[in-house]
Amino acid sequence: MRSRLIIFITLAILLLLGIGTDAQEYHYNLHFRLTPQDFADTISIEVDHGRIYLPVTIGGETYRFLLDTGASMGAVYTDSPIKGIETVGRITSHDATGQARPTWVVRLPAIQIGKITITDYHANQLSQPPTPSKSDGIIGFDIFNKGLLGKIDVKNQRLILTDRKNFFRQEPGYEARYRLRRHVPFVSLCPFGNYYEEVRFDTGDRALYTISKHSYEQGSAEWGEELQHQVEGQTVGSLRVSHFGTEASGEVTALCLDRLRWGDFSFRSVRTLTAYGQSSIGSAILGYGSVIINPRRNRLVFQAYTGGWECVIDNRLPDIYYVPDHGQPTVGLVWERSEAYRQGFRQGDVILQIDNTAIHSFAQFRNYPFIANQTYTVTVRDKNGIIKQLKLTK
Repeated sequence: MRSRLIIFITLAILLLLGIGTDAQEYHYNLHFRLTPQDFADTISIEVDHGRIYLPVTIGGETYRFLLDTGASMGAVYTDSPIKGIETVGRITSHDATGQARPTWVVRLPAIQIGKITITDYHANQLSQPPTPSKSDGIIGFDIFNKGLLGKIDVKNQRLILTDRKNFFRQEPGYEARYRLRRHVPFVSLCPFGNYYEEVRFDTGDRALYTISKHSYEQGSAEWGEELQHQVEGQTVGSLRVSHFGTEASGEVTALCLDRLRWGDFSFRSVRTLTAYGQSSIGSAILGYGSVIINPRRNRLVFQAYTGGWECVIDNRLPDIYYVPDHGQPTVGLVWERSEAYRQGFRQGDVILQIDNTAIHSFAQFRNYPFIANQTYTVTVRDKNGIIKQLKLTK
């Protein structure tokens, strides 16, 4: 009995002393250091399918990091080639679909972005996402929470970073105040009537705007007549894929909003879909104007490339949305009025082959060299196990 008591006390002391720090709970912090001070730097960015990539140098090697304002902190992948990574603890991470997982937190060696050196930078260590990743890691919103101001200018393929609080003060634009939720920015936008909702500013999301099902239903209850003529269709499916998986299947509504208001600026004719999880405005907005991030005043400033107080989007939504299901490319949603539906595509169809090429994974499918306006023969297996050959025009 006494020996058991001694063992229990010893284990308790070890836990209190923090032995085995790999298992300790990590709490979000901004203790990393930035040098130099009193600087402004222009960094060349790469824009690939709407996403923004930064050249990041670690240990003399240059890597490609995604700039993701929807991520509270940076990230590297479990198979990362970066040397000198040190595990410091665990944290509960949330993705865009609202799913949560415990993840490891690591400390990176000193990293350099342009003239800026960041030391003692902590990052999530994540498995490769279900969608194909073209990055070696992620730079999150923590660099702005640290106090850096930034201007993302896709038109000129540049990111301006500075620690000078008044650097952008004289620049024109339309302000929208943001507040932090889980350490990422949520800005108040008005999709219809006088209904305002908090929307995550997320450059890791390619869509221009996605409205949460909750916001749509709440807004519909208040502004039903005004909203009804903006509805273009409804179906059942899933479309949002994030790091920890795919959102649950459910009713999806397609809308063409008369206007989406960002402060005193309006985006006109914005096509969007309802989704589970939170509303978001993504990197596609940067195709219409630059955005200044000012953490000193909790403001986002939109500067339209064409000037003026509004711009017309008039975007087209895809006929089919594909999601990974057990690693396989699967039809998550297909609109009943689309040509793809008339050809026979249905939710749950698993893509097996394109022309004569067998498809073995979602990543392979997403990286397939489709040519615009070309028609392909696609072999699928439906929910009942029946094999079908269908025509798909990209």
